[in-house]
Amino acid sequence: MAPLRWLTTLIGMFLGYGAAGPVGGLAGLALGWWLGRPRGTGTGTERVADSRLADAFRTLELKPDASESSVRAAYRRLVHRLHPDKLMARGASEVELREAQERLHRVRQAYDLIRKRRRPT
Repeated sequence: MAPLRWLTTLIGMFLGYGAAGPVGGLAGLALGWWLGRPRGTGTGTERVADSRLADAFRTLELKPDASESSVRAAYRRLVHRLHPDKLMARGASEVELREAQERLHRVRQAYDLIRKRRRPT
C-alpha cells in the first residue's frame, strides 16, 4: 500500500470515529481509502486509446512492436490484396467487392492511427 494511502485511511478513520462513533469510523476508513488511491493510471480514456491501437495492429495483422517499415509493408500488402480494381480483374462478385472496400477502409484507418500515434511531437 502506498504511504499516502495508508495515511489517508487512518486519518479518515480517526476523524470519522471522532465525529460519529464506530459507524463514522468505518465511513471515514472507506473515504480515506478512496481519497488515497493512485490517480491517472489506467483511466478509461487511456484504455480505450490503447485498445484502439491494439485493434489497429490486429487489422494490419502485425504485433504492436512492429517497426515502421513493417507497418508500411503490411499496409501496402493489404491495399494491394483488397483494392477493388485488382478484385474486379480477378472476377470478384459484388458482395466480395463491397466487403473488400469495407475492410480496405478499416485498413486505411488503422494505418493512419498507427502513424499518428508514432509520430514524434
